[in-house]
Order: sequence, then C-alpha cells, then structure tokens
Amino acid sequence: MENSIVIWNDKEQISEILPGGWYKILLSDDQLYSILEQIKKLQWWETSKEVFSVLSDIIYRIYNNLIKTPNYNPENMRNLSTRQLLTQKEVFFMNTCLEYSLLTLQYMKNAWFTDTRLILHELETPYKWFYKLHFGIEWIHDQTKYYIDHQRRNTVILWKWDFKSDYTDIDENVVNIIEIDSEFIWVDDTFPDLYKRWLIDLKYFSPDLLTIFKEKFKKDNTPDERQNWFVNKVQHPYKPEITIRE
Repeated sequence: MENSIVIWNDKEQISEILPGGWYKILLSDDQLYSILEQIKKLQWWETSKEVFSVLSDIIYRIYNNLIKTPNYNPENMRNLSTRQLLTQKEVFFMNTCLEYSLLTLQYMKNAWFTDTRLILHELETPYKWFYKLHFGIEWIHDQTKYYIDHQRRNTVILWKWDFKSDYTDIDENVVNIIEIDSEFIWVDDTFPDLYKRWLIDLKYFSPDLLTIFKEKFKKDNTPDERQNWFVNKVQHPYKPEITIRE
C-alpha cells in the first residue's frame, strides 16, 4: 500500500534537495530531520497512534512560532500569508482557524507530506443572512483521511475520516465545502490571493460579513473579554490543547 509521505534518508539529502530554502524559516535542518525520523515509523507501524503522534508534534512546533495576542489589526483579518505570520510571530486571539491552518499546511509540505489539502466550510447559522467560514487541514494516509481542526481558543482536534466543522454546542450547518490541494498554495499566498486565482468559490459568504466580523472583534477586544473568554478557558495561553478522536 502506498504511503503518502516521501522519505529522505539523511541530513545530507535534505540539504541537497533544499539548499538555503525558505523552509528554514519553518524548520531548521535538525527540526526537519527530527520530524522525518518520526515519519519513518509510519512505514512500519500503520497505527493511528503513530500518525497522531507525528501530527501532534507539528502542532506543538506551530504554537512555538505563532502565539495569540490581544493585538488587533482589522486589516490583517484573513489577509496574512504564511511568511507574514512567521515574520510577525503573533496573531489575534480570536478567529484564527485560517492562519493556523495555512501554517500547518506549509509545515506538512516542507516535511514532504503529500495528499494534503486546505478545507473551507461555509456554515449556515440560525440567522438566514449570516454565514461563517471555517478552515481546516485534511491529509490522506494509506487511503485513510485524517484532519486537523484548529478550533476556537487553543483547541486542536485530530480526527480520522473526513474533515468536519464539529461545534456541537452551536446550531450551524455546512452548506458548501471547498478543497484546495496543498500544491496550489504557496508561502506568500493570502486568502484574497486564493480567491483571485479561482481556487475558492464562495456561494454564500459575502465580503460585507467580513466587515461585520472586524467591527465585532474590535468591540470585543477588551482586557475583560480576553480574560473571561480566552485566558480563563485555556490551560495555557501559548500552548495547544490537542484532542484526539477516532
């Protein structure tokens, strides 16, 4: 059975393949080699536990490079590339599923994961005019789908089978699904770039709604709101809380 990861044998091969490449912004040679060593296990032990171990390691590395802060800039909302995220090393603490998904996708690409894609869900809410967007990562390994879902706060869900927006406490329904293969997403791509290249075909979500979100987050960005809604509800403000479901 084919594996959806290309494995390189040693550090010299890595340097030959990507000499001085931008991937070093994401991972040093040693860090990349460390991930590859773990990935090699997947060729011999085809268990979900091993898969989730590798994916969890990537998530922890991402949280080391991108933290959630109260620094709010409405112009940055869904308008930052992976390179920009890694340069500023911070993102607003609300509504960050796109930023963390883009960063996860690039980490996986640079560790030679294939069959990886960005998933976009358009969500219908109880308000007929109000739609939302949610993003995640889907990866196919040995004909099995795994997904990475950067949910609200610091919760990250790892799951087998199809990616799905799983907010059981909110009345929302998926009304449109868009999949973009990782090979079409580059390190300098922003959400508007993907839209302009016709990789995203929104059927319900209006740009006007993004303006509403920006105003809401600006209004909600108070010390009390962040303390009550975010800090008090996470184990650590700068570390992921990974939940594995099978």
